[in-house]
Amino acid sequence: MAGKLIHNLQTSQFHFVPLDNSRNVSKLIGAMKHKHLRTTAQVIAALGGKRAVADLTGRSWSAVWNWEDRKAFPPNTYAIIKGALQANGMAAPDSLWGMFTASELAS
Repeated sequence: MAGKLIHNLQTSQFHFVPLDNSRNVSKLIGAMKHKHLRTTAQVIAALGGKRAVADLTGRSWSAVWNWEDRKAFPPNTYAIIKGALQANGMAAPDSLWGMFTASELAS
């Protein structure tokens, strides 16, 4: 089974996150590498989909669905998701967790 080994920064454990075997997911992940992701949907897709993000964060699939729907992640998922993104050469704005820089607030 294809997948990625992800380090959970909150628990200091490694988790194997299986990836969907479809070519579309593999292409999507490859295309998003080294890119700055802008939405929760892009982040979730880049990390292997809702089930993979649920496994990564220790949350339910429906919780991840809600994050995508609300277009924001809970702040207590910041370290684990940002770490998984960095491990895969990707980044996302802190604003997806409700955090903003002074310049972002001024705009």
